Amino acid sequence: MLALALAGSAALALGAFGAGSPGTSTATGVFQLPAPWLGLSTQASAGGSGALVTKVSPGGPAEQAGLQRGDVITAINGQAVTSPAQINAVVDAQPVGAEVLLQISRGGQLQTEGVIVAGRSSASP
Repeated sequence: MLALALAGSAALALGAFGAGSPGTSTATGVFQLPAPWLGLSTQASAGGSGALVTKVSPGGPAEQAGLQRGDVITAINGQAVTSPAQINAVVDAQPVGAEVLLQISRGGQLQTEGVIVAGRSSASP
């Protein structure tokens, strides 16, 4: 039996498997789960609503989904975006591997892109 207790982005493994069984462990420890990450940076848009994409990390989830510098994120998972902090809050609440839907404005046209949340490694910007 493996029991995991999740708290924020840390998990605690408690009494993994059974004691004395071959090939099993009774180790208890704490390990850090990767922080949810889309691979983009934003700032408040000039129009006051939405968030302007200022950077897209090469090879990151946002780039893989087709987002570009200059896009304006107007909604995330169906909720209107009023600030970059709102995007961070929604992404931080997602597990790695979840898809978030970003409505973006590019050149005056609205489109929706699904972005798969990745885990931020220590090398990720």
